[in-house]
Amino acid sequence: MKDSLVALIRSDIEERVGRQPALRDWLGHPFTLTGQATILFRVSNAVGQRLPVLGSVIQRMNVHLTRAHINWRAEIGPGLLLFHPNNVTIGHVVIGARARIQQDVVIGGTGGVRYDADNVPTLGAGVFVGAGARVFGKLVVGDGARIGANAVVTRDVPAGATAVGVPARIIQK
Repeated sequence: MKDSLVALIRSDIEERVGRQPALRDWLGHPFTLTGQATILFRVSNAVGQRLPVLGSVIQRMNVHLTRAHINWRAEIGPGLLLFHPNNVTIGHVVIGARARIQQDVVIGGTGGVRYDADNVPTLGAGVFVGAGARVFGKLVVGDGARIGANAVVTRDVPAGATAVGVPARIIQK
């Protein structure tokens, strides 16, 4: 990522405060569980670029402290908003700016021991992923798309569309 670590963390906090105005007056907003999960991810990502083992250690700390498992190699744009980081699992994927992800979401490849760049999803900017959703395999979720709660997405979702169900189907474009 081209943005600095501080700029990325600031954008994550600003996105959170912008969506929850009550936090504007609360000085501790970056240290809520959600803030900790995104900050620890950003630190593990920045450190892991130079020291992969330390990036993995910080990633494990994130899992134990916040229950959010975000691979330190994931490429996530600025303004990440995790509503509740509980049981969020994000693999070595690409996610655009201002992504909004609810609790118990899994985003990743279709399995296997080794990372396969040709087998992971890419989520565009401004994507919303509802609680309990699963996004697997080589697919593209377009900018501004919405994935409903508990949906299982295994195919591309066009920009601005809404996908729901198991397996997910497009209900609105």
